[in-house]
Amino acid sequence: MKLRISFLCWAWVGLAMFWPSQSVVAKERLVESKLEEFPSGAKASGNIIIPFISYALETRLGYGVIDTVYFHLDESERPSSVRILGMGTQNNQQIFRVRPELFFHQDQFRLVAELGYINYPDQFYGLGNQSQLTDAEAIAVRYLRSFVSLRKRISGPYEAGFLYEFERDLISFNSSLPLLGSGKIYGAQGGTVSGLGLIGSMDTRNRIFYPEQGVFHQASLAFFGPYFGSDFTYQRFRLDLRSYWTLFSDHVLAVQWVTQLIQGQPAMYQQSVLGGNELMRGYWEGRFRDLHMIASQVEYRLPLFWRMGMVGFLGLGNVSQQAVDLVTTGFKPSYGVGLRFAVDQTQKVNARMDVAWGSNTSGFYLQLGEVF
Repeated sequence: MKLRISFLCWAWVGLAMFWPSQSVVAKERLVESKLEEFPSGAKASGNIIIPFISYALETRLGYGVIDTVYFHLDESERPSSVRILGMGTQNNQQIFRVRPELFFHQDQFRLVAELGYINYPDQFYGLGNQSQLTDAEAIAVRYLRSFVSLRKRISGPYEAGFLYEFERDLISFNSSLPLLGSGKIYGAQGGTVSGLGLIGSMDTRNRIFYPEQGVFHQASLAFFGPYFGSDFTYQRFRLDLRSYWTLFSDHVLAVQWVTQLIQGQPAMYQQSVLGGNELMRGYWEGRFRDLHMIASQVEYRLPLFWRMGMVGFLGLGNVSQQAVDLVTTGFKPSYGVGLRFAVDQTQKVNARMDVAWGSNTSGFYLQLGEVF
């Protein structure tokens, strides 16, 4: 098994020193792009190591490494992998995650799992879509999370299977805080979440990292309760619909619509949220939080010159306690512009710089990979 640290990886290390990052998923996308380069039938194996340095509002300086071991199982053509990530920050936050993705039985089955530990201070703004920036309360979140999904290719672009989720949250805060200290926020101190569900998807995209045509649709339904060892009883349905059209001269119109509906009593940290660097940019992730969520975003992507590109985007989203109120109460806007730089021209993996605005808020993002 060979050790491979590509020139591209080292280039990313240098660039990342100036790039804020709110999601370690961005770094993992570069690894995925390198695995996609293996030709059909190739049986290569080895390591891809990516050290990185980042900066974000929540973390200040961040630093870490991703080590991916890739290999092939039985007669499957797609490479399986085990990805290990370790990250620390200037704010004394720690993230550790192991994520295997295995393709077997001639690519008919795909097993995705994750085991992670995260120590991450955050902000809680209250519940509902009327919370104010001045409502922010500091919390310290530590959680152990595991996830397993086994899917079978049904026919063509269709997959279906089962999923299991486990999470143990420990949330601490100052007991004198007006919201969290009142004792009225259910599950504010965390607990154990455990549930089993179904997942299905359809994927006709022409490429994973920069789709120019096709669709990606995914739906999941999960059940959490004491019968699975959970402290909280609820059901969660999530639907993610993405469509892509090439208009002319490599101009791409991308549309995403996401909804999450929860029935029951989830812990505070398991409720549906808006915000972050991938959905409703311009808002802190979790800026709005409640049982139900709906959001949509549209991006217009166009090339400029050399490796450079540009996007304009617009989003709308809402959260509510009652599902019917998702479309009858005020939506939150998100809009902005961004530049793109092609880090990997073969797989069209872009570094992105976005400036986004929302309702009385704004955000600046430097990340790797498209939002969707």
